[in-house]
Amino acid sequence: VKKECTNILYQIHVIIHKLSHQHNLIDDFESCFNLILQNKEKIDNTELRDCIVILINIAILQANDGLENARERLFSLFDFLIVNNLILESNNTIVTGHYKNITTLGLYLYKFDYVDNFIETYKNNLHEDVKDDVYGYNKANLLYYKNEYAKVLQLISTTKYKDVFYRLDSRVLLIKTYYALEKTDASYFDILNNSINAFKKYVYSNDELNDYYKTRYKNFIKSVLRLVQLNNDKIQIQKYVAELSANKDVLEQKWLIRKAEELL
Repeated sequence: VKKECTNILYQIHVIIHKLSHQHNLIDDFESCFNLILQNKEKIDNTELRDCIVILINIAILQANDGLENARERLFSLFDFLIVNNLILESNNTIVTGHYKNITTLGLYLYKFDYVDNFIETYKNNLHEDVKDDVYGYNKANLLYYKNEYAKVLQLISTTKYKDVFYRLDSRVLLIKTYYALEKTDASYFDILNNSINAFKKYVYSNDELNDYYKTRYKNFIKSVLRLVQLNNDKIQIQKYVAELSANKDVLEQKWLIRKAEELL
């Protein structure tokens, strides 16, 4: 049995080594994951978790490259960790990045009940110093996807974000929420614009961000201001979408494009 397990792990690591140099080899990726699925009972939990975490990092690269079904593959890997009780660290905590990625992927795939259950189940496994930030933001994001905008506003207003990125991303979520509300209630127009302008001042004066992140947030602000000003001019909308599609340094690029296309 030990020899068989060693042989299986050898096969897995050979494929992983290949993928570490060419992460876009989808057939090899799926062969590796299938090999793990078929033999998980024979593999030590530590080894099993390590293999899946490596595949997660490879799948993230695939998703960043925009490969087809990359997010679905990534979600399946995270789900494997959850189902097989491998999601927690040895100290019984969950990696903050895993918590946010699982939530984001689940929302992207419209698995709202799954995400809700996950968020609540692992809330108390978050590190105490980041728990309020991480739980508050991800719960608010779920509520946004469920169109429960009043609850989004309430949760964001009552969460005191300590981490700069959660503070910034909560404001982005606030803008997205006001944008959605303005579509059915014109009284939110001024609130939306005030929120964008306040966010602009905050970003431009923020010394905690490096140039990469500051550029992405600045581009989001410019793009959302243009989005708000778009009317039903199809040529202008198509121009906006084309320019956005060509610029990868824009936070919430896909959301901005989707909202512009809804105006066509």
